Amino acid sequence: MRGSTSRVGRLTNTGSIQSNASTSSQNFLDGNVVNNGAVAISFNTTNENNGSWTNTGTLTIASGGALVHGGGGFTWTSGTITNNGTLRQDGASLTTGSGTLSGNPILLNGRSDQPERERLGVFDVHGSVALASDVASGYVLNVKGGGGYGSARLFLTANRTNGGTIHVTADDATGYAWLDDNGFTLTNSATISVDPGGGNAGRYWYGPVVNAATGTITINEEPRGHERGPVDEQRRHHDREWQGGPLSNGLTWSSGPITNNGTFTLNGGTLTTGSGTLTGNPIVLNGAAISPNGTGSAAFVVRGGSTLAADVASGNTRSRSRRGGFGSPPSPSQRTARMPAPSTRRRRHRRLGVLNGGGSH
Repeated sequence: MRGSTSRVGRLTNTGSIQSNASTSSQNFLDGNVVNNGAVAISFNTTNENNGSWTNTGTLTIASGGALVHGGGGFTWTSGTITNNGTLRQDGASLTTGSGTLSGNPILLNGRSDQPERERLGVFDVHGSVALASDVASGYVLNVKGGGGYGSARLFLTANRTNGGTIHVTADDATGYAWLDDNGFTLTNSATISVDPGGGNAGRYWYGPVVNAATGTITINEEPRGHERGPVDEQRRHHDREWQGGPLSNGLTWSSGPITNNGTFTLNGGTLTTGSGTLTGNPIVLNGAAISPNGTGSAAFVVRGGSTLAADVASGNTRSRSRRGGFGSPPSPSQRTARMPAPSTRRRRHRRLGVLNGGGSH
């Protein structure tokens, strides 16, 4: 296919389709495509009139080549995708199956993703993308701001479980990255990290989180504005700074280790301890309540008007600090006053899409 356009009905491929260099700026492969054979892309190629794609064969994108699929859904039932160039899904949904991906990540630009089968695949999330299934083992979702796409938001459409890897990061400082509960709960049984990337226009994480015994959360870059919901903690690792956010409304630390080599602050809510142990720096309680009566061990620094809601068990250390500009001790009437909730202002997003799952890398 050189400079040609296919716009008719449904094309089922059991042989070979090639998109090679032409005298035009791009090639077109429009309409509904079912690939049971081989598709090879070595030039800029687009599907621009909302046709759907189903892939069970092989899709190969050469270095310098690009396939932009816009509008219609992309169902990756099986087969292999080798992406040495650019594969981008604009809008609509991408549903994975048993396929495998090698090479560069698939770019999701304002769409829905369902990565629910245990395979391997890497996806870069741009724009506003709905997580329409659980994240299966083997999948990596990079919620990535900047890079010419603006800000990135991955939001839940129901209660979800992460069994893969989620990175909240950015290519540069031209767009923020946001992991948004959207009114639901995220259970982490694998890996979530907040990373520096190539710049920081903001890292945001909203909503209730249950971090299971097999889950690890690593904070390598300061997240901002984490709000609306408690955290149920069984395992957590902190390398940098965690302040506010889901922790504004409480933390239940059932078990598991917390390694805090940065700053871990709970603004409001109640921290309830269990059998977990803390290493590194103390946890800072700012206007929060604490029930330090578990069987684990930890150190806490109290700032603001914090409440001791239970006896202090052996292994827990609580100290009061006036560092950080919190002012004079509160009056008796102020001691029971609740701290004001942080702002819940959200930003508007230009694109909206959805993600559905299973594939390999």
